[in-house]
Amino acid sequence: MKNIKKIIISLVISLLLVVFAQLIWNKTVKRETQVYMALKDIYKGEKINENELLKIGVKPNLKLDNCYNLNVNNKVAKTNIEKGKILNNEDLEKSSENSDYKEEYEYITVEVKNSSDSFSYQLKKDDYINVYYTSQDRQIANLIGDKEYVNGSDNTSTVRIFENIKVIGLYDETGNEIQNKGQYTTVMIRVKKEEAILISNIKTYGTFTISCVK
Repeated sequence: MKNIKKIIISLVISLLLVVFAQLIWNKTVKRETQVYMALKDIYKGEKINENELLKIGVKPNLKLDNCYNLNVNNKVAKTNIEKGKILNNEDLEKSSENSDYKEEYEYITVEVKNSSDSFSYQLKKDDYINVYYTSQDRQIANLIGDKEYVNGSDNTSTVRIFENIKVIGLYDETGNEIQNKGQYTTVMIRVKKEEAILISNIKTYGTFTISCVK
């Protein structure tokens, strides 16, 4: 009887030690999980390339619940992803049925009419802006299509051409790139090929202005 009692006590002590050890383990050597960080800017519609991501082992954290162990295979960026951002489920969506598909983009420059405004001096590369186009009603109707009208008068109307688009570069009137804040006349942005064609077609009919999103 005494031996049985000793065995039971030993089992209870062993169980308590295991539970205690597990608690210590959870607090000090908690199981890591994986998150992905973007090593470069990834633009909306681009196919996700795992070679352009850094896989990081992290301890579970409520703030990163939506970032754990993402499946990035056959995924494209659902929105613009900045370099250094930890990816989450909302950043990704399934690519088209054709896995080799890649949306075509071009870099274009737009001469900005309100570049001398006081706010514009604060603009710098990698900021985000809205781009507006103003022209006569008839010309806009023929060229713009279904872009959103934001303002109008008897002779002219203004439409928002791009919303929350990243500034790739700023250039002065001689074509030199401005590295930091300064006076510029032209903004470079990255757009879809068909949007670049639209900009080329309407440049001579009206003027472009911008507002800062930051």
